[in-house]
Amino acid sequence: MGYLRRLIYGLDGATETALKVKSDGTLYVSSSATQFKKSGSFARPADTTAYTAGDAVTDSTSAPTVLEIALDTEGTTNGDDIIITKIDIDISSKWTGSVMFNAWISNATFAATNDNSALSIADATSAIARCVPCHNYYYTAENCRAQSDPIAEPFRLAAADQSLFIELESVSAPTPGSGDTITVTVWGYILC
Repeated sequence: MGYLRRLIYGLDGATETALKVKSDGTLYVSSSATQFKKSGSFARPADTTAYTAGDAVTDSTSAPTVLEIALDTEGTTNGDDIIITKIDIDISSKWTGSVMFNAWISNATFAATNDNSALSIADATSAIARCVPCHNYYYTAENCRAQSDPIAEPFRLAAADQSLFIELESVSAPTPGSGDTITVTVWGYILC
């Protein structure tokens, strides 16, 4: 636990320690890790149709796209190992009801599900994807946020890419605002 606490919080205030997984599944410790915080946004459709648990939250009811967050400007290279430590999902208006999501993250783009339809991810994508629960939710008078617990989720970028591809799944049944902007922020470490 000490290594993960240093990785997530930098408790010693100096060099942060990071865990890295070798291809054979064993761990070794590296004293070098670069922290990143990167965001991407999309506008949801101009309607206020309530979601049900298991629905996709995307940018279209007929031709959705997966949110891409490129990490190349953060110093990654193709095939790098990263650790995801936190995800924030910020919404530009205050929704009614609990605002909880699962963030499905892949290292390759995939077919997105129409907004307000049951989330469907192909088996091949599901096999490499990570699902990060973002079940802590907060409201202000103007907007709302869902947030993951602090985590240490290992993830490998694609051999020919440096992006994360994300689709959101509603875990609750909120009523959204029309055309809201949804911003997903991923926090983590690039393992060197």
